[in-house]
Amino acid sequence: MANSLLKELLQPSMEQYEEETTGYGIDNIEYASLEMMEAAAEVDRHEQAAAELQEISAGLESISESMAASLEQGGMDPVAAQFAHHAVGAYTERLGIEAADQLPALESFGGDTGRQSSTEVSLESIGETMSKVFEAIRRAIEAVIKAVTDFFSKLFSNAEKLQKAVGATLKKVKDAKGSPSGKTRVPNGDTLAYQGKLDMGSVTTGLDKTRSVYNVMSTEYLAAVTKGKKEAAQVLGNLAPADTTDEFKKAFEVLLNYDKELKTASMKAQGEISGGRTISMEEKGEGDDVYTETVFTKADKEKKPSSYEIDTPSRADLIKMLEVAQKIAGDLKDSKKNINNAVDVYREVHKVTDKLNKDAKGGKLGKAWADVKARRAVNRASRNVVRPVQQLSHHCWSVTRSAVSMAEASLKNYKSE
Repeated sequence: MANSLLKELLQPSMEQYEEETTGYGIDNIEYASLEMMEAAAEVDRHEQAAAELQEISAGLESISESMAASLEQGGMDPVAAQFAHHAVGAYTERLGIEAADQLPALESFGGDTGRQSSTEVSLESIGETMSKVFEAIRRAIEAVIKAVTDFFSKLFSNAEKLQKAVGATLKKVKDAKGSPSGKTRVPNGDTLAYQGKLDMGSVTTGLDKTRSVYNVMSTEYLAAVTKGKKEAAQVLGNLAPADTTDEFKKAFEVLLNYDKELKTASMKAQGEISGGRTISMEEKGEGDDVYTETVFTKADKEKKPSSYEIDTPSRADLIKMLEVAQKIAGDLKDSKKNINNAVDVYREVHKVTDKLNKDAKGGKLGKAWADVKARRAVNRASRNVVRPVQQLSHHCWSVTRSAVSMAEASLKNYKSE
């Protein structure tokens, strides 16, 4: 089934990327939380579309290479053509394009002349589709950058509000009279739980670990992102408009070293945090194009709390939890410079790779673009490696807000002596 967003990106309307404004203000933490959730969902939506388009592009490119290779043996025969129909359709139908619209009918591949000419027609047709997909990928990446920028803009405008909300609840706890009694049902218990436990010791430990991971990712990891993206933009931006194969290879080496630096920083941030989440690394690509991608995901053995009701926490335990939560809110606010630097250089490298794609389309890159490492270097440079920090930031917001909710719920069970 075709993905409607992919179809939009393939044939965008003129109004698609106009700025939108809202006519209301965010007056409290609940509205801010809803705004953060919507902004995070928008990033996910465009990120998934970009990833799917890149997968489609890689698939069509592989099919195209196989077709081109068959020309040395006179082109595809009817059996190979049938396989090609199925393979092309598996990708283009996700864009709302039928394989029959891309390739000649199977009977056209009969005889030596028919095989040769029909294969050439197929290559030309797929090439046109790939060109449209490249344009769609460019638009998708621009949409991702805009969504990420909007997310962090909302994060920073609301972080101080979150910090003040924690401070207000912390004061209420310190001023609370009476003693804790009975049970408290923990709101958003899955978000606060650490290793499947909701006792106050586990919750506070989870918050401490969450803060530690965020500090590594928002400093060392983002420093590697900014440095690597900037170097890649410089190398790719200085390519001469002729045979630049060696320069592309140099850029590819820069990106390989950059991936190693990201991996080194990510390894320091591994380990389960609140909500059964973790920073981990996944191997992507194949052959000499294997790279490590940092992802924010569920822990391998994520556990759910056996119960969401706990003995109402003591004042001391609530204070300890909220003090860590307040520090996390402060860390979110203080990470603004590092995050903005990383997003800015991501935008910068996209402009460079966008120009290279246009130069390649216009034939300005000569033989260089035929080298697989050239396209790999451009695709590698275009990856959104800020994504795990964006996801972790949203998680930190949710965890901090949940700590406030837990404390507020607990205060209702304090009885005067």
